[in-house]
Amino acid sequence: MGTPSEPFLKLKSFVVSKSLDPKSLRDPDLGKTIVAFAKDAAPLVKFGWTALGYT
Repeated sequence: MGTPSEPFLKLKSFVVSKSLDPKSLRDPDLGKTIVAFAKDAAPLVKFGWTALGYT
């Protein structure tokens, strides 16, 4: 069951990014920062999969 706008969602690209301070690239907690970002982005990824019919 879709919506009238669903076909148009398939034509879009979404990019998720996070700016990092160059110092944070040497931070021992960089892995935790990346995991937290991935968790924050997960709802958008799931939305995209659903719009494309992968879920």
